Amino acid sequence: MSCRTTLTITTLILFLVAASAIVPSSCAVEWSADIRLTLENSSDFVPSIAEGTDGNLWVVWSSDRTGNYELFYTVYDGSSWSDPIQLTTDPNYDRDPAIMRDSGGNIWVVWSSDRTGNYELFYTVYDGSSWSDPIQLTTEPQYDFHPAIMEATDGNIWVVWHSDRNLHDLDLYYKVFNGSSWSSDVQLTADPYWDDYEPSILQDMGGLVWIVFSKFNSTDDRPMDIYYKVFNGTLWSKDIQLTWDPEGDESPSVTRASDGAIWVVWMSHRNGHDWNIYYKVFRTYWTPDTKLTTDQSGDYWPSITQAADGTIWVVWTSTRSANFDIYYKKTITSPYHDIAVIRVKTDPTIAFRSENVSIEVTTQNQGTYGETVEVRCYANSTLIGSKTIFLSPGQTHILYPPLEWDTSDFRRGNYTISANVTAVTGETDLADNHKKADGLVEVRLLGDICGMYGDDILPIPNGMVDGLDFAVIALPSNIFSEYPSWDPVWGPICDLNKDGKIGVADLMLVGIHYGET
Repeated sequence: MSCRTTLTITTLILFLVAASAIVPSSCAVEWSADIRLTLENSSDFVPSIAEGTDGNLWVVWSSDRTGNYELFYTVYDGSSWSDPIQLTTDPNYDRDPAIMRDSGGNIWVVWSSDRTGNYELFYTVYDGSSWSDPIQLTTEPQYDFHPAIMEATDGNIWVVWHSDRNLHDLDLYYKVFNGSSWSSDVQLTADPYWDDYEPSILQDMGGLVWIVFSKFNSTDDRPMDIYYKVFNGTLWSKDIQLTWDPEGDESPSVTRASDGAIWVVWMSHRNGHDWNIYYKVFRTYWTPDTKLTTDQSGDYWPSITQAADGTIWVVWTSTRSANFDIYYKKTITSPYHDIAVIRVKTDPTIAFRSENVSIEVTTQNQGTYGETVEVRCYANSTLIGSKTIFLSPGQTHILYPPLEWDTSDFRRGNYTISANVTAVTGETDLADNHKKADGLVEVRLLGDICGMYGDDILPIPNGMVDGLDFAVIALPSNIFSEYPSWDPVWGPICDLNKDGKIGVADLMLVGIHYGET
């Protein structure tokens, strides 16, 4: 080994030892309230966040909302989040996604899936218009889990993950894509007495590659802690311990800010009763461990990135809403006001005139002040209901009971249902104060069942209650039949009073509304 190489290694190790020291932080950080991102009655796990070239923020996660664990994602355009979009459709489990934007603007998602009968890594790339078909990245007979991904300054794509392919413990592996092919899998850690898992990766402004990971010694029952390693292009440093709490720290995520600072977030059990998110920052030295979430429910699996405006965003999974949901928060420079409508749902989507339609409106306080606001609902441009509510900072509120739209005075046709919240004093982001429901609500005439279309009678309302509707219900084969065993289309629409059969009561309803248009 040359003197120059020895000096380089020594310098790197001395740097890492010094970097592991902790000094008080002189830079106070203010954070927004915790804000709920997913709203489904399902389990949403292990989110990952990244920024696109247009400044939009992308969050991907694994969810069982379809009855099987698939990947979903949403995009924040600076004002509001898109509705969740399903990314994978395989009947096997897809889990532990990680997301990244490359220098060409492409979005990469890598994850673990058992679609081959064993958990392997797969990835897909979004080129701005479509996603590529999933590409298998690993082929080992043992499990590969929890990948992390980044692009280095030379354009190479790095993926690091943990695997039990040694059968006795978990170790870290990585591979690199040079633009045309992937390298072979490289084993990074190999101590048989330690489990190394849940890695995260970045490259600092000096070109060093950092991998931050969880480490656990099962032989002496030591707690889980966060460690990191650094690669200078030639060699990897030793493992450097980053946290020392006796209650356990794991699942780190790391990002580099535009000022060169390195931010690490992780989940910690140091409160003894619940998991919370903590973070620390490295500039010249590491700041002390700082608690980011304080909820009494569990907060797990954080992911961190910086947006174009310089704000730091953290997303994670929490059980505070009775099931696993995704939450987020971001750094702020000053207190602010911001109210949003994030979802509008209607039930039913087809209603007979005089039938009520329930409108469920979900609002969210994305600012730092408590606010009293009025929620208003509209059918097209007609106000159909309102309610005044109070929202604490970060609170997500679902109107209960839902607003009820009485359709009695509305003509038949399709209606756009929307909701808005009144702007509060000092609010500047007004684009998300208004939201439409997905799809239209069709108001039909009660008794208008069908129409003559060419030579055929079809179960499509023709805009009037007439003799054809009466005749269809009065058919001897229909009257008094229980429609579930009769016809799956005609049965439900002829059952006007929804009692599960077609009878005299349905004929009477046609008679009452006969001639209406």
